[in-house]
Amino acid sequence: MSGGGGGRVLFVVVIAVVVAAVVAGFLALGTPQDERERRLDQVRVADLEALRSAIVAHCRREGALPDSLEQLARRSPLPVRMTDPVGGRLYGYGVIDSTTYRLCAVFDFPTPEEGDARFASRSWAHGAGRQCFRLRVTRPASGTSAEAGEMLNDPVLEGAPDSVP
Repeated sequence: MSGGGGGRVLFVVVIAVVVAAVVAGFLALGTPQDERERRLDQVRVADLEALRSAIVAHCRREGALPDSLEQLARRSPLPVRMTDPVGGRLYGYGVIDSTTYRLCAVFDFPTPEEGDARFASRSWAHGAGRQCFRLRVTRPASGTSAEAGEMLNDPVLEGAPDSVP
């Protein structure tokens, strides 16, 4: 009955190969929790982009930056998520001067390397943890193709997390 021992060895080898493949998959792609957190980071970037658009629209209507995200929410005709998808904390926002402001969020992972299809926008490149982006709303120079009085914004990444809200 030596055939039974060979079957057990084959079974153990097959199990070992399957376990090794699963481990290799997690190492290459990350755990399901990691992937969920990466998707949440993408949601955060989309939220910040929507907030930036709402702030520019507010400036068009009101002629000034909103004092707070709460004020923006009260006056904005656009439905924009102002809170982190996990925990519901307001995204950070702070007015720096009459044309410059910060938007902040807490990210689980840094922006993937260049060429990673999961993160197409390099404008919002970030590290892990609390990251703030300094943005400016400007009017176009006269004679440009932009509509007169149109507000434009130029994001500038602040390299390190910031203590301003």
